[in-house]
Amino acid sequence: MKHKTDILLSEFQQYLHEKNLSKNTISLYVYAAACFLKYQKEALITKQAVQAYGAKLEKEYQPASVNLYLVALNQFLLWSGREDCCIKIRSSSRKKRVENVLDREEYEKLLKYLQKRDDEKYYAILRTLAGTGIRIGELSYITVETLQDGIAEVHNKGKTREIYMSESLRRELIRYCKRRKIISGPIFLGSRKKPITRGAINQKLLKIAEAAGVEKSKVHPHAFRHLFAKEYMKTYRNIAELSCVLGHESVETTMIYLANSSREYIERVSGLDL
Repeated sequence: MKHKTDILLSEFQQYLHEKNLSKNTISLYVYAAACFLKYQKEALITKQAVQAYGAKLEKEYQPASVNLYLVALNQFLLWSGREDCCIKIRSSSRKKRVENVLDREEYEKLLKYLQKRDDEKYYAILRTLAGTGIRIGELSYITVETLQDGIAEVHNKGKTREIYMSESLRRELIRYCKRRKIISGPIFLGSRKKPITRGAINQKLLKIAEAAGVEKSKVHPHAFRHLFAKEYMKTYRNIAELSCVLGHESVETTMIYLANSSREYIERVSGLDL
């Protein structure tokens, strides 16, 4: 017999399907609703409870991720007839720089931890994210078929771009597929044999960060995209090219990855010793 929460989430998912939302959006909205209901533990939903949950999210996630969860939660509340409990989305003027950026040393620390734990799946996921600069939602485009030449075609926001894998990453993923007996389709699947979701990866990343001794605020789904951008620019110094690789609509968007963080600026100013 299905649990009351499972029925509720199933009905919410059907509602989202009827609105013709994308699979990734539906997955995120249902996951966000499930997380909130787990937090509530079947207690009465109140405005205060929703606000407390929003405050909890702010302590655990980056502002952009918090807003994604809140947008999703509001959709669930509207569907549930609890419009009175909808929470205001946090204002977030476009940042001029990215804070709490994962550096190469911390990235390698995460990889070493995963190797030690023999977690080949997340080792491969982290290498793919950091080695290509793709978004979490684009992981499903990394298929067995794309490993033949190391080029994947991504279709996002009505546009198509190519993703390039280094030879070492391509060989690593080929070995991964052979060990896992993956012979076709998306390489990274979730527990239900469907492309792994952003929510599942985010939860796992927090656990990996804590266990590896890396600051959790630095280890989020977009962290490896930031790292890729920083390393690419440090090596090649071509922002127009990087913008194209990342799939940005304008070079201005790419600039956010290139500016130093507040901490880096403070260290540089301190180095002047004036």
